[in-house]
Amino acid sequence: MKAKKEMIITKEKLYNTGPIRSCIKMLNIRYPYVEIDQVIKHMEAERHQIEDPNYWLTQDQINRFYDKVVELTGNPDIAREAGKFALESEGLGPLNRYLIALGTPKKVYEKSADFSRHLDKSTDYESKIIDKNTAEIIATPKENVHQARFQCQNRLGNIEQVPILFGCKLKKLDHDECIFEGGNRCHYIVKWSETTAFRFKQARNIVLIQFILACIGLAFLGKTLAVPAILSLLIATLCFCWFAENKEKNHFKNELAQLSNIHSPYELLTTSSDFAEMLKDIGEAIGYADNVENIVEAFLMPLKERLDFDYGIVLLSDRDNTTLRYTKGFGLTKESENILGNASVLLNNPNTFNHYFVRSYRLKQPVVMNELKDAAKIAEDQKVVDVLKANAFIVCPIIHADKALGVLAVFQKEKKRALIQRDVNVLMGVTSTIGAHISKNK
Repeated sequence: MKAKKEMIITKEKLYNTGPIRSCIKMLNIRYPYVEIDQVIKHMEAERHQIEDPNYWLTQDQINRFYDKVVELTGNPDIAREAGKFALESEGLGPLNRYLIALGTPKKVYEKSADFSRHLDKSTDYESKIIDKNTAEIIATPKENVHQARFQCQNRLGNIEQVPILFGCKLKKLDHDECIFEGGNRCHYIVKWSETTAFRFKQARNIVLIQFILACIGLAFLGKTLAVPAILSLLIATLCFCWFAENKEKNHFKNELAQLSNIHSPYELLTTSSDFAEMLKDIGEAIGYADNVENIVEAFLMPLKERLDFDYGIVLLSDRDNTTLRYTKGFGLTKESENILGNASVLLNNPNTFNHYFVRSYRLKQPVVMNELKDAAKIAEDQKVVDVLKANAFIVCPIIHADKALGVLAVFQKEKKRALIQRDVNVLMGVTSTIGAHISKNK
């Protein structure tokens, strides 16, 4: 008797966070009692990672996410609902919205394989049109990938929602082969009917041709009969054409309304360009720095100019590594700087180990808060808390040769956007360079 082969779930990052963000949006709208932070913690991720469109998750993480969501919602069909929601107007993300610009279900299904590859590295997708208003979609998991049944349900939700997105009717969705029913792939055949606007457009073209032919025929009847008949046909034809045109305009108005919130790819390009320019500015400024304070200032000024944070500070540790003290900052009043300059953060007090600055320093890990829930964890001194209290912030350790030297913290007084992993990556790159320069000048 053959031993049962053990299933090993790969730790490779295969899934973009986009579908998870869409599902979270659905939970916030339809299941507001679900604690999202609890779900994210269960999947062993951080909120800022989920918010990052360039972050990817493992199979185990998405399994844990859906297991927890099913547990908290009590809905075993939540994956299919989430798949549909992703292509509803409420749930559309930037990539999904670009699908609307394709104009018809046919074009979306044709492009669906290309689109899916941007979100899912675990599966080989194929898609093609096999008949009028009929598409075939094939999803074949890659070698050593062990998907879960909810992923098939999620795909079904996506597939069946496409026609509805364009105001069409889903006629039939066949799933005749499934990897969870003994198949080697998931095979889908979807059929849909055209939009009302499209049918009216076709009818309008036919009516116009018939009107021309009728006019030619009526011309042989003589003026007395022909003129009234042609005028009547003309009025009827114009009315029908106006009605068909109005239907088509309303259809495109709805599409444009959904497209109104698209984030241009150039926005991401601009952000990346700003990061590169910021690093260039730092490189130029650091050449003139001759002491630790000037080094810190050289790093902070480009951060102020290039990134969208309201204020920031650098706290460096003393020689005994027992205290963090304010060194430099940006975006602060003179009074605020005086308050910070007279304060200190104790590193060896067990009561402060869970405070944001101390935690980042001791664990040598960034701390990201997209919503400040406990201002008391900023500092023991209430005056410092009042100065630094913000809606969202990031604290990054300043490290050199695996030794923590201090922390860099940047703040959004009023939340402008979600802080994401890309922000952390950039700031950690900055702090590692700060650490190297500080070590040379100590």
